[in-house]
This record gives sequence, C-alpha cells and structure tokens, in this order.
Amino acid sequence: MIQSFPIYDWSPPSINRLMSGHWRVRYDLKERHMRIVMWSAKAHRIEPVGRCKVKIIVYKDNRRSDEDNVRSGASKVILDALKHSGIIKDDSKKYVESSEVIIEYIKGEPYVVVEIEELEQ
Repeated sequence: MIQSFPIYDWSPPSINRLMSGHWRVRYDLKERHMRIVMWSAKAHRIEPVGRCKVKIIVYKDNRRSDEDNVRSGASKVILDALKHSGIIKDDSKKYVESSEVIIEYIKGEPYVVVEIEELEQ
C-alpha cells in the first residue's frame, strides 16, 4: 500500500543550514521543520507502517541551491519526523529499505510530496 501526503508552501532546509551555527539554533531549526512535516502527515491521516520505501519529491523554484544539500536536508528532516511521529519505527535500513529524493523545478510556491510504500514483511 502506498500512502502519500503533500506539504504545501514549504521547502526543506539544506543540510548545510541544519549543521551550521550554535547547537541550539540547529536544534530549533530542525524541530520547527519536523513539526511542519508531522502536522501534515497527521492531517492526511498517515498510518504507521512496518518495512517501507520512502520517496520525497521536492518542488522548488530556485535552481541556485546545491541539490545534494537539499536532498540530504529533506531526507534528514522528513525521515526523522516520520520516526518521531511513529509512522516508521526507525530510519535504519532494517525499516526503511530505501529513501529517494527527487527535485523538480516549478514556477510558483514550493511544496513537497512524501510517498510511503509499505513492503511485504
């Protein structure tokens, strides 16, 4: 079964932003972004899964950002939010077989779509 949910008017932070600065600033930034993901998943009634694949599609309008940093930041924040909200048990390979981040460039407001495909046990 595949479950998906959008996160409108949101663009994930780059890994550089998540890892630079004072520890408290980094913590607050990550927590703020995780809350956005968790509330969106809750609003769309995403059910807990066992072993799964996660696909993250980032729709953004800024080509100037480093795609590797965006991929790493999106993956980190979204997988940690899914774990924290109880949708996935852990973000290790034992529970998340693969996580893929795709970046698509659009005109308009950024948004993200998260797809969670539950695998056979």
